Amino acid sequence: MSQIDVIFTDISKAFDSINHIVLIDILDRLGVGEPLLSWFKSYITGRRQFVSLFNQKSAEYLVTSGVPQGGHLSPLLFNILINTLCESVDIKMLLFADDVKLFSCVQSESDAISLQESLNKLVHWCNTVGLELAIHKCKVMSFSRCHSIIQYDYSIDNVILQRINQVEDLGFIFTPTLSFAPHIDWIVGKALRSLGLIRRHAGSVMSVRCLDKVCFCTTRGKSWNVQNLPYVGIIMIFVINVHVERNKVKKFILNGSKSKLVFDQIRLPDHRSKLKKRADKGIV
Repeated sequence: MSQIDVIFTDISKAFDSINHIVLIDILDRLGVGEPLLSWFKSYITGRRQFVSLFNQKSAEYLVTSGVPQGGHLSPLLFNILINTLCESVDIKMLLFADDVKLFSCVQSESDAISLQESLNKLVHWCNTVGLELAIHKCKVMSFSRCHSIIQYDYSIDNVILQRINQVEDLGFIFTPTLSFAPHIDWIVGKALRSLGLIRRHAGSVMSVRCLDKVCFCTTRGKSWNVQNLPYVGIIMIFVINVHVERNKVKKFILNGSKSKLVFDQIRLPDHRSKLKKRADKGIV
């Protein structure tokens, strides 16, 4: 059986390190003409900044690289720059903003060497456009169900990258076997921490309706809402419902309340009907 080796890279201070000359040249090659090109040049160059703290101001200094933080055009300009990576370097990658992952199916050491060459191309491209990889934050993970895998030492500038068995990427926790267990534990832990607030104060809430609303709204928060889990929401909600039985959550909230009436009337959000409607419409 083969394995999939993935190199998780991290671009150091990506938005602050963009070379102005390189960015203007890219815009020019993309067909941005005058006077818009000169406007972009004026927008990103010649900026000065200072630090103000307790009514004291530092000396101004000239910003020689990067795009304005918080500017509406900054993400667009950065995406224009980073997208040239796909054109300049012919390698297998997954790209999301400044998050770049290189991957390859590795069946032999020659496949691993090929992936290392792809990494070298990425490093060369970063040096060309003025970006720098944070080597200590770049990691390697091999996805496989085999007990023995090819452990090739991938490196950047002769520094061997750390191999890991778990990584959080775009809000989801991955393991070499693609097990849901670590992510489920993380999601459930976040949900129970939110519910703990209700548990500590449930005794002082006299209205069943009030307690019902608080519980329902809290459990529809970030840890439970399908729409806040765009990549794995459909799967995760079903799995979470299996691992955290609804009655146990109710008991946790009520902290052993003797009121069976309150217990029976507390409701938790049931996403099954919503998921069924999404499935019927072909929405994944």
